[in-house]
Amino acid sequence: MTRLQGSTDAVASADWGRFYGGDVGAFQLDTRTQRVWRDMSATDWLMDAWEDAQPMMQPGLFLIPRSLLEKAGGWDESLSLIDDFEFFARVLCHAREVRFAEGATLMYRSGLPNSLSGRRSRTAVESAFHSLMKGTDHLLKLRNDAEAKRSCANLLQDFIYSYYPDHADLRSRMMNRIGELGGSDLQPDGPPAFQLLRRLIGWKATKLCQHAFRSRRKLCPPPC
Repeated sequence: MTRLQGSTDAVASADWGRFYGGDVGAFQLDTRTQRVWRDMSATDWLMDAWEDAQPMMQPGLFLIPRSLLEKAGGWDESLSLIDDFEFFARVLCHAREVRFAEGATLMYRSGLPNSLSGRRSRTAVESAFHSLMKGTDHLLKLRNDAEAKRSCANLLQDFIYSYYPDHADLRSRMMNRIGELGGSDLQPDGPPAFQLLRRLIGWKATKLCQHAFRSRRKLCPPPC
C-alpha cells in the first residue's frame, strides 16, 4: 500500500521464494528472478520476466488498485491451468508501471500432490496453450519490437519443451506462432542429468527417454 501511494495506474509487486510441502523452515528466496525486483514500466516487467520462460505471476505476488482491475476486466473462467498468466498479463498491460515492495515476500508452496499446476490432461494443456497465446498477445499489442517478440517466443517455446512428445497439434500451432515472432533462443531447462544427456543425444531424444521412464514408473510403481 505504501508503494502504491494511492496510484490507480501502478501495480505493486513482491519478492518471492519457495518451500516444499509443509517445511516452511526450508523457505528460500528465488534469486533467479531478481532482475524484476525493482521499479519498472509494466511492459518492461513482462518482457524481463518472460525472457527465460520462468515467470512468477501467482496472485499473491501483486497488489492491484480496484480501478485498474475494473479497467482490465475479470478472470477468464474458460481457463484452468496457468489461468493466472493470462489475467496478470492483461492487468499489467493496462498498467503504467510496476513498483517493487522490498520485504513484502510471497512464500510459495510447491510439491503438493494432485496440484493444479501438475496436471497434464488434454483439458489442462489446452488451457495452458490458450493462456500463453492470449497473454503474449496482450503484450504484443503494445510492444511489437524485436525484444518483446523474443521474450514472447521464448515463453511459447517452453510450452513445446514441456509437453513434447504429446499434443503434437498444439505444439505445431505454437511452433508456427514462434516462427511468426522471429524464432526463439531458449534452451530446454532441466536437472544436470537431463542437460548431460541432451548434449549427447539432443533434447527430443532426451524427452522421449524421460517420457518412457515416467510411463514405466506408472505401470510398475516401486514396492511399499
